[in-house]
Amino acid sequence: MSLPLPPMPLRTSRADDFIAPMAKASLLVCVACSLWFTVQMLALPSLLDYPTLVALWGSDWWPLLPEPVTLGIAHAEPLTAALLLLSMFGAATCWGLLRFQRWALVGFTFLLVLTALLNFIVPWLLDLFLQNMQAQLAAAVQDPDIQELRASLRVQRAIWTGLLGLAAIVFFVLHLWLVQRLWRADVRARFFS
Repeated sequence: MSLPLPPMPLRTSRADDFIAPMAKASLLVCVACSLWFTVQMLALPSLLDYPTLVALWGSDWWPLLPEPVTLGIAHAEPLTAALLLLSMFGAATCWGLLRFQRWALVGFTFLLVLTALLNFIVPWLLDLFLQNMQAQLAAAVQDPDIQELRASLRVQRAIWTGLLGLAAIVFFVLHLWLVQRLWRADVRARFFS
């Protein structure tokens, strides 16, 4: 006859149990982004040489691109360097979160708010691009196919801008919820003790 196993001690969950998995997942994302932007920094000089830029400026797509996108292409190297530094800062803050460092909590909160706001750029740029396409088609020949394409483009613009705007709002709320959770008194006490 075997003896019954002793009962396993129950572990009570703590308010800061979510920090380690969140920080590890965010650390992986930040490291992957840092690697991507490093490769991009190395590749940009050969990708955006003068003949390529002249061909790009002369293409049919260039007038359709929103002005912020054309500025981003024109200043791709400093923009990529800034994103690389931001990704490396994100990796450092995630590492600091795993060690309950005070500066990491402040830095991670800054990055959460920043990315929550930056999510609104994508629907705005897509809307500008589709608006430019509509304007380009309005100047085109009054062909029935073009008229149908313009009508379809209006619907697509409303759908895509609406969906991406809604997604940006959802992520904004989730980021703010996470900030609120990180700054609860019991969690904050782990960082400021």
